[in-house]
Amino acid sequence: PYYASRSAIPLAQLVVLPYNTLLHAGTRKAVGLNLKNSIVIIDEAHNLVDTITNIHSVNISGSQLGLAFSQLTQYRERYSTRLKAKNILYIKQLLFILSSFIKMLGGAPGKDPTEITNQCAKEETNLIEVADFLSESQIYNLDLFRLIKYCNVSQICHKLNGFVEKYQPSASVTNSKPVKTGVGSFLSTINKADKKEEVVTANSENNENRPPANSLQSLVELLSSLSMKHGEARMVLTKGPKLAAGRIRFLLLDPANQFQQIVREAHSVVVAGGTMRPISEFRDQLFVSAGADPARVSSFSCDHVVPGQNMLPLVISSGPSGARLDFSYQFRDKKETLDELGRALVNIVNMVPGGMVVFFPSYDYEKLVSKHLETSGVLARIENKKKI
Repeated sequence: PYYASRSAIPLAQLVVLPYNTLLHAGTRKAVGLNLKNSIVIIDEAHNLVDTITNIHSVNISGSQLGLAFSQLTQYRERYSTRLKAKNILYIKQLLFILSSFIKMLGGAPGKDPTEITNQCAKEETNLIEVADFLSESQIYNLDLFRLIKYCNVSQICHKLNGFVEKYQPSASVTNSKPVKTGVGSFLSTINKADKKEEVVTANSENNENRPPANSLQSLVELLSSLSMKHGEARMVLTKGPKLAAGRIRFLLLDPANQFQQIVREAHSVVVAGGTMRPISEFRDQLFVSAGADPARVSSFSCDHVVPGQNMLPLVISSGPSGARLDFSYQFRDKKETLDELGRALVNIVNMVPGGMVVFFPSYDYEKLVSKHLETSGVLARIENKKKI
């Protein structure tokens, strides 16, 4: 179906596709999607800025760097007599890049990433400019475009993966039920049926024998991000006492830079969503910054389904005992904050005659608060007034 859909794109008048395919230039090129003089309609566009940023932000862990270095070294040693001089040169450049990145994270090339290389080192995260990263890693003088082209044309990532699978012990396959995440995990936690949860535990021996991840592909994606015209971007380096705790992340800060090709080629771009306000900020970040004429950018919005006179937004800065309700990241998990939240909810339940809905920023935080309120007896007190 995938290849059939690709071949049908030039003949189609309407193409429905996910965010990732539309917003990533490389993926559009791979599927043969031409936006010239097309009308692009993006639904649920309230998270469009974050989606563009996340699609073009790449990270690679210290374990992946160590694994890729080890695999590529073995591959070069085994096939050095069969490879052309040009191919050996590119492999040496990849090994040099991997070695430089490993050293930046405080590791030692060729050693086990789980070994402690610096007893005194503490885990720290640094934010640096892309140019400083290229200079510090000493890869600024390498032709990354030609190196990336070699990886794509020669398919070295897939060859390396097949080489490792062939010459390492075969993985033992065990049947296990998938672990639920996101919405599925949340719905499982609130299900009050008398069914016991099935806990899926990972066997350490099976983890060791799992098929190796394609770590070199992660490096190629990082190099592609470094070589593209990214506008405003930063590199995030996380270091620790061992390489496995380290991580390199490319963070895109200017989504308009990647959106401008769509704005430039398409006849018109329509973005729709239910929570698009403030529209001015959305318009300036994506369209005007991408080069669109401000006179051509227009907006249309309908009134809210709830009349304005029926809405009363209030901000509660402290709870019933006078303690501050601070839900910033460093305070929201503290027992004092959760206790004060429970007291506030109990008081509100006693005052509100109808129903109530409590929103949380994530399913994980909802699970944390729900567990705390249940163990502290707050949920039982609320259920005396309202059915949960």
